[in-house]
Amino acid sequence: MEFKKTALSLPEGIIPEGVTSLKHAMFIGRDDLQSVTLPYGLQTIGVAAFKDCKSLVTVKIPDTVTSIEDFAFAGCQKLKTLVIPKGVIHIGDGAFSDCTSLKSISIPDTVTSLGASAFLCCSELSRITLGKRLRKINAHTVSGCEKLESITVPEGVTDICKKAFYGCKNLKNVTLPDSLRTVEEMAFAHCPVAEIPELG
Repeated sequence: MEFKKTALSLPEGIIPEGVTSLKHAMFIGRDDLQSVTLPYGLQTIGVAAFKDCKSLVTVKIPDTVTSIEDFAFAGCQKLKTLVIPKGVIHIGDGAFSDCTSLKSISIPDTVTSLGASAFLCCSELSRITLGKRLRKINAHTVSGCEKLESITVPEGVTDICKKAFYGCKNLKNVTLPDSLRTVEEMAFAHCPVAEIPELG
């Protein structure tokens, strides 16, 4: 999928109040953005809105946001500080993939949909807390998160999809819920985690 850059100039990356949706690829590749404060009232961060903003370090997201779309912050290699607020329901495919400076993340309990590859190759990610309303851990959700050492999959999750934790080279401690029914192929491949118990 290709995304075109949109030439916009907003001082310090501050979006004006009254905006409810950031459109497709709105700030893609803007290397001048270091911090972004999104306004109260914003509801949707669109597809690839901040993709490949390689200087972006901090983002402040208001609790009015309900959807962070596919690849919204993918490739933001310096992004260190991020709080996903309560109120977010949907996090799209690859939304934070290749955010190689992101160290920890907490998915709020309001999130019901966490897309495939959402945190793919976040190589510094050592801690992730999954929300209690998730029912599926999608393919490649945290594949390649080499510093992740432990994970608790919350009660209510029924499926862990293919390669969900693939290549998490330090993942040794996994807590699985009683609700789990399916663990797909290679879900924990190339992880030092102990054998996954038999299901059902």
